[in-house]
This record gives sequence, C-alpha cells and structure tokens, in this order.
Amino acid sequence: TTAMPGGGNTSIVCNLAAVARSMVGKVLVIDANMRQPGVAEALGAREGVLGLGDLMASGGALASAVQKAGDLDVLCAGTPESRIPERLNNARFEAVLDEARKTYDIVLLDTPPAVVAGEVMTIANRCDATILVVHAWNDQRGLVARLVHQLMDVRSIFLGVLLHRPRSTAGGYFKRNA
Repeated sequence: TTAMPGGGNTSIVCNLAAVARSMVGKVLVIDANMRQPGVAEALGAREGVLGLGDLMASGGALASAVQKAGDLDVLCAGTPESRIPERLNNARFEAVLDEARKTYDIVLLDTPPAVVAGEVMTIANRCDATILVVHAWNDQRGLVARLVHQLMDVRSIFLGVLLHRPRSTAGGYFKRNA
C-alpha cells in the first residue's frame, strides 16, 4: 500500500510481479483498489470486465475472472457496479485469496492509499506480508510513522518501507539525501 494517492504502489506492484515471474513461477496480480483501479491499465489488461468485485458478489471461480497480461495473470477490480470496498471485509474475499494461494506461487495485491481507504488494514490482515510504498519528498514523516505502526499491528508481516521516486542530490553521503 501507499500513504497518499499518487504514491506509486501500482507501478511498484507491477514491477515486483515482473521480477517475481522471472524468478519463481506463477504470479497473480490482484487489483484490490475498488476506488481507482490501475493495474489493468498498467499491465495492458482489460478493465471493467469480470474481476475481484464480481467474484465477491457472485462467488464464482477465480479462474473465470483471471486475465493474461503477457507472462502475468491479472485479477482486475471488476465491473464498476461490483466494486464495493465494504465487500473486502467478508469471508468471500478471504476465500478468493485462499484459492489464489493454492494456485499461484506469488500473489501481489495493489491496494488503495491507506489515508483514503479504511479497507487497507482489513486487506493487510488477510495477507502474508505488507510493504508501505513512500513517495520521497512528498509523504509526511508523521503520516509514514503512523502507518508503519498500524501495519506492524496487523496480522501480516510488515516487510518495511520502499522509497519511491527519490531525488539524487549532489554533495556526498547524507547531505540532503533521503
């Protein structure tokens, strides 16, 4: 997840998926951002078709909604009318994740920004591990510290902070560097 909108977690998730695909085997990217999904566009999949929201509404099989995007499998957010964030807090979402864990070697979820969406901590409670993507020179330290503490209190393992879009500066070590 990321702290604020525009933090770059969609591009980070897509890049991590590409690296994981080259290293392990079957990788699934799930767009759990019901508010402003972006994985389909980033990976070249079709958006607005059967996806996560539809699976949680109808209870269909995971394989029926997964799309191929190059070497990666993608589960988009779903049709606009099915994308209801509150559904991420039910047993059907957990069932979708369990089915994904059994089918794929690695499952990566793209979530909405934590400040905007309360469901981020619910999603984090259902994941094995979480990473906080921080937009350098943009996200405030206090906000990042608060989110780190919140992510450390959920069931998943907090892997750490990933600094996105740092600016390089002249002047040697630690002189205005992030």
